[in-house]
Amino acid sequence: MGASRRRPITFSAFVPEHARGEKPPVVWYLSGLTCTHANVTEKGEHRAACAELGLIFVALDTSPGARAFRMTRKGP
Repeated sequence: MGASRRRPITFSAFVPEHARGEKPPVVWYLSGLTCTHANVTEKGEHRAACAELGLIFVALDTSPGARAFRMTRKGP
């Protein structure tokens, strides 16, 4: 849930293998107005680079459709 509006947030994440207790750095990817989180995770080639560098990759759904849904949804 988003902290400021308490609404669900759609995202996908790649977490590389890492030692227990280790906290790898995070790369936040914002797709832009015409893409969802799935565009980069399905078509992008980020996994190999992130695995090699030990990075967590998080892609948020920043598309207008997702935002419009969140803004019109009723309830908490």
